[in-house]
Amino acid sequence: MLSNNSIAVFWHRDSCTMNLVLSYLKKKNFKPIVVVITADPRGDYIEAAIKKFGAESIRIDFNAFDVKEYKNLKELANKDNIIAIAMDGPLGPFKEPKRLPFYLGSCSKKKIVGISVEYEKVIRIAHRWDKYVIPLPCSHIRINFIDFERVNSKTEYLLIKSAIKLKMK
Repeated sequence: MLSNNSIAVFWHRDSCTMNLVLSYLKKKNFKPIVVVITADPRGDYIEAAIKKFGAESIRIDFNAFDVKEYKNLKELANKDNIIAIAMDGPLGPFKEPKRLPFYLGSCSKKKIVGISVEYEKVIRIAHRWDKYVIPLPCSHIRINFIDFERVNSKTEYLLIKSAIKLKMK
């Protein structure tokens, strides 16, 4: 289960619903929650939205490797907090987990917790790479927390990557 010492991973398509999850976690006194977001201009409105739901952000340029940014992220992961990151973000490919959350988990000895979302009624934006999902008002949403093991090696990463693809629909 999700604790203050976790890496929370989700699919990018569920980013809209993750604001509801942030609100829920805030009410349950999970502190602090840090969401990894893109450093490009799209991150501006994301940052404003997640702050309203009680989370902090760290901005990373996913197109350029900046040692200082990643060092800051690694230091942040070693603190008592929840780091939330879209596994296939910010630009895909669709439902293909990237290594960053697993690297952070192995460096910080935090467990990986998947957040899987099931919807009753939604709008899917099919022309986007992530098939972005917007839940309709009054529809039922089910949030599932899935515990995964800590990642200590590349072999374990590949095994957990396969498990994530199976368990997180």
